[in-house]
Amino acid sequence: MNQQYKSLEVDNLKNLAEKQYKHIEPLVENLLPGKGVYLFCGGSKIGKSWLAFDLGLHICSGKKFWNYDVKQTDVLYLCLEDDNEGLQDRMFSIAEEYSENFYFATAETFVPEHYIKQLDEQMKNHPDIGLIILDTLAAVRGNLTATGNAYQDDYNSMNELHKFALKYSITTVD
Repeated sequence: MNQQYKSLEVDNLKNLAEKQYKHIEPLVENLLPGKGVYLFCGGSKIGKSWLAFDLGLHICSGKKFWNYDVKQTDVLYLCLEDDNEGLQDRMFSIAEEYSENFYFATAETFVPEHYIKQLDEQMKNHPDIGLIILDTLAAVRGNLTATGNAYQDDYNSMNELHKFALKYSITTVD
């Protein structure tokens, strides 16, 4: 490692209890917290992309999702397996309105090696984004070197995204 030595910064629980932190409202009550990285996991072609897109539609409009209250916020949807035509078909199938605060990008401009920089740029351009949906995480993981350790591979692929979500106090769904 080329990192210089640094002592641990140690504190105690009493000091922690006295600190004030900003409360982050959940995006979907009892279902999706307002900060962090969350995964939709399941078999291929079971509807994860449709579910994620529908979730984004509800959050950008502030409409209840599965009867749960929703915090309205801007959404960035990275549609990394479809092109504009495929995304438009999905939109016409399930969207009731076409929001200006639901942003999207497709694979044509996505660069896995620079995706955090690309997301930083979008947060500067659209600071009201509270949810980023990466459809799919495999597009981000694709260029990572597998270690042979499933836990380590998952950690490596999620670590930068986790830091990003905490930096902006937003939620990502992958």
